[in-house]
Amino acid sequence: MTNYTIMKTMKIWYWPLMVLLVANVGQTIAQTPTVHDITLQVNTSHFDRHNPTASCQLVAGEGTQILVSSPVEEFTIAAEVGDTIRWNGISTTQADATIQIRKIKYERGVNIFPFDEKDGDTIVEGTITKGKHGEDYKYVISFKINGTGPMYHIDPKIQVK
Repeated sequence: MTNYTIMKTMKIWYWPLMVLLVANVGQTIAQTPTVHDITLQVNTSHFDRHNPTASCQLVAGEGTQILVSSPVEEFTIAAEVGDTIRWNGISTTQADATIQIRKIKYERGVNIFPFDEKDGDTIVEGTITKGKHGEDYKYVISFKINGTGPMYHIDPKIQVK
């Protein structure tokens, strides 16, 4: 082969190969799972044991799309199959108070996690393994304040996108 033939062949294949390379990189980036940090914030100074949701709010970390922010029972984030949700808790009013996320439990609809319930001490995480686009899935967060007393429950949602 002459240099001219080699250059001509390279020229012909250059752009199709570049398009395939860019498309593959874009697809890889689009498929990278996301970790969604969800923090249960509890007003421990004025905690209402008879209506725990009145003293709680949920917030999502950077990069997590919140579809509904309040009330806490309707809090909904958008996530994709393959994404990991990580729940933790903090007191908004007392630096020495601890909020332990003790359990995440599937409540109704299709179970999008590979477990019906998952126990933890302070942080619980789970990876979404299934779900239908646009559907809301309900789960229960069970938590304790300072590791003692009764377990409290709130039940927000995740929407699979």
